Amino acid sequence: MHPAPTSTEPRSCRQRRLPHRVPDFAFDTETPPIWTPLHPELACIANAVSLMMPHVEPLIVRTVRAATRELGDEAPNSSSAYALQELEHQRQHRRWNRVVTAHYPSLRRVDRLIRWWYRMIGRRGGLGAQVAFAAGSESVAYAVARWVERHADELFAQADPAVAALFVWHLAEEVEHKSAAHDLFVATGWRRTQLWFATFAAVVSLAGLTVIGATPMLLRTRRLLSPAGWWTLARWSLSFAFSELPNIAASLRRDHHPGQFVDPGWYATWLATSGFAQDPVRSAQLEREAPGTADLAG
Repeated sequence: MHPAPTSTEPRSCRQRRLPHRVPDFAFDTETPPIWTPLHPELACIANAVSLMMPHVEPLIVRTVRAATRELGDEAPNSSSAYALQELEHQRQHRRWNRVVTAHYPSLRRVDRLIRWWYRMIGRRGGLGAQVAFAAGSESVAYAVARWVERHADELFAQADPAVAALFVWHLAEEVEHKSAAHDLFVATGWRRTQLWFATFAAVVSLAGLTVIGATPMLLRTRRLLSPAGWWTLARWSLSFAFSELPNIAASLRRDHHPGQFVDPGWYATWLATSGFAQDPVRSAQLEREAPGTADLAG
């Protein structure tokens, strides 16, 4: 577990304005879906996670916007920009998912299952449960970002630079807005027990849907029955479980704030040198749009 400071991050720092970046990743239909040739398992797992983004991110955005309207002037000032970052994530992942499903048409059925799953979650428990789910999901995403940073040299060796940039950019912004959903949850005053159940649901959703989504790709790449593939998957899974599940559990403490975690500095450096532009016109457009969950065939 990373060391934590003894006091929480100042409120003004937690609610700083988040930038809305508009990347232009240089991948297309010719980009290989197994974009990590040294570790095909990583591409399969990451692609499976990418399939979730056009469905879970709009759910989170709708929740954030509904809670922000309910809170009015009491809403954290990071909420609107946080929603914009999440909308951009789902837009960029939708682009990549079209490439992946063109190579693996069976994943369209997986996409429909994922869409059903997150719609089902979105109908459960009311606004309090949805805000808790957003906060729990961000805790899990932050844990994934921390683990990936520590293994980046292995994971991204000889990876396609454009696709690798998509996932690194997403994780970098997860680190950047790690406090936004938590601050919204605290501002709404929902019960802490909701956060426990919601975080468990976020972990189960991520793990279960990743397995379902990655399996067809692992079969096609002949890694599902490969001893080397199983060894790699087991090694990564145990490493994540031992290093990050305690951090996810710590995020459920009553006195916890995400600002107590020390951020991996690699992401901030990467973003500073990425050259991604900000587009005020697109930001204003996304502010007005309601997020959708159209399937990948659309």
